[in-house]
Amino acid sequence: MYAARTLVLGLLATVLVGLPQARAEAAPADLVPPETITICRSSGAIETVALKDYVKVVLPREFPSTWPGEAIKAGAVAVKSYAWYYVEHPYRPGTCHISDTTKHQKYDPGDPYNQPTATSNAAVDLTWHWRLEENGRPAYAQYCNCSWFPQGRHIQQTEARNLAGQGWDHVRILAHSYRNLSGFRLLDWRMGFGLTYRGEQPYAVEDDADLRLVAAVAGVAPGDPDADVNLYARCTIAGNVGFHLVQTAGVTNPDGRPSAVFEDTARLRECQEEQFGLRVELKVNGNLLLSQDALAWKPWTSSVAREVERVAATNDPVVASIRLSDRVFADREVAAEAAEGSPAVTTVGQEEEAPSDTRRQARVVVLARSDQFPDSLAATPLAGADAPILLNPGGEGATLHGDVGTEIDRVLDAGDTVHLVGGPTALPEAIERELTDAGYLVQRHAGATRVETSIAVAEAVRDDGGDTSTVLLARAFGPGSAAWADAVASGPYAAATRHPILLTSDEGLAAEVEAWIEDAGNGVEEAVILGGPAAVPADAEKRLDVATSRVQGASRSFTAVAIAEQLWSREDAPEVTGAMLVDGYDAGDWPFALAAAVLAANEGTPQLLTRRLVPNHSTGEWLDGQPELAVVIVGGEAIVPPRIEGDAAGP
Repeated sequence: MYAARTLVLGLLATVLVGLPQARAEAAPADLVPPETITICRSSGAIETVALKDYVKVVLPREFPSTWPGEAIKAGAVAVKSYAWYYVEHPYRPGTCHISDTTKHQKYDPGDPYNQPTATSNAAVDLTWHWRLEENGRPAYAQYCNCSWFPQGRHIQQTEARNLAGQGWDHVRILAHSYRNLSGFRLLDWRMGFGLTYRGEQPYAVEDDADLRLVAAVAGVAPGDPDADVNLYARCTIAGNVGFHLVQTAGVTNPDGRPSAVFEDTARLRECQEEQFGLRVELKVNGNLLLSQDALAWKPWTSSVAREVERVAATNDPVVASIRLSDRVFADREVAAEAAEGSPAVTTVGQEEEAPSDTRRQARVVVLARSDQFPDSLAATPLAGADAPILLNPGGEGATLHGDVGTEIDRVLDAGDTVHLVGGPTALPEAIERELTDAGYLVQRHAGATRVETSIAVAEAVRDDGGDTSTVLLARAFGPGSAAWADAVASGPYAAATRHPILLTSDEGLAAEVEAWIEDAGNGVEEAVILGGPAAVPADAEKRLDVATSRVQGASRSFTAVAIAEQLWSREDAPEVTGAMLVDGYDAGDWPFALAAAVLAANEGTPQLLTRRLVPNHSTGEWLDGQPELAVVIVGGEAIVPPRIEGDAAGP
């Protein structure tokens, strides 16, 4: 009844759907069916098979292929859920999950009378996205041809056949059969998604196209009086913490397929947290068929009109790094002409004209890989404010990107230095040879791990005259973009002050980092820890003998604001003249922020984080407190969409 491919919420909400979008995050691993199941065979053998293959063998034995298709589909969900339950609650822990007899489910691949058919296999494939739950875990989905099982907690197989013959679909059969399970719900495990609360008008976004769909509901007629979709917000409203029903919508059909549309609701605006929970529930005949949760974020639109400029307007991180270099640095000839008072010029590829006398030749070039972040996070203090960070595809077989080589030739003279960040597995020796053959002095900074690479870079910063009296300590491990967000947000300050960035785990202070900080020869007097204890555990303060301070917020966007407030107000920081918005949530968008750190250091623009769909309210509140600041947005429209420009520009 809810074979949904897309779930998109409108009202004050914008939804990023997991499956259709290549850049969206996948469904949480614990919602996805297990790959395999281990069976104790009657012969005494232990056999591990793919779960889907197991279900396809069992299904025709339990729900004959001659039955109506919807009954077979209901059986496919029940057989899978029953097996999934035993994967989590093994029949013989450490040995096998389930037996092959009717004590559990009859598994007999050699049974000549109950072989899988095209009908039964299709039933498994068509329902594989369904997850049948009891209290949030795979349900103990019992079924039998008996009357003594408690009603509403199992499928009575003959009844399922009869109901399908009366026109019931498989979801309705499942909802009827398992209606009394505690916390029963049927959800589509593919639908990992995130919601963003924004705007005054109801609309939604999928692949950056405005849509009005909330839920594609198969098997429910438009206007069905027995079906409704409820939206709940988990937040504090008028001091009351918990889930609040904010709207109920009937099932409608505005775009040619059954769906539900949520309109604007003032109650949702009453949520007092920046980040809160939203829950969508689909009910038919009072039975809860789907319940899906996501996080939501309050919107922000600038309260004043402010100047907004987009730089490096490309979705390619390599090209973005070149454009950012071009904006700040000129080759020797251009710099010489500027010194003689020549008119303003614009170099090839430059996005905006700028007076040439504000641009100068690069001192060195820092080259980092564009496709993985671990080694690159520590690079900004090595570049400082007078060297570009250029990005090059890395990994086995990588060579120097032609446009990157051209940019190095443009900003350096023969004999100048190119710093490679990362070992040969990150930036292969072929790249080093090509640069050496071109006449550059190549210095590689690498360690066996990302932590040791950050130490190698810190030593290069120290040897190059950087300020190691203060070091920044950030995480470089964890899920998705959380692993790099704090380090990236500190990059412009580190570039401006040339304070090294040292990386550590979210499980504790790395011993190598602790030893480097406490080595008197490195001159460290203070360690500034970025992020809360979930990012860098509290043992860092306890273990370090130098002075420590922690810059943190309730989330990564608040931490970026705290960096802007606390670090950029220090005496060694440049004057703040604006703010730079970078995407801090999509796992692949770190290169744009990293390469832009040098520009931010030059122009006095702390980096604040935005999401793909909306500027964070924490970012906006900070900007509203400084209405005179202009905003620079980094990246193309697929990185930071145009609507965020409008939100930042204000009225």
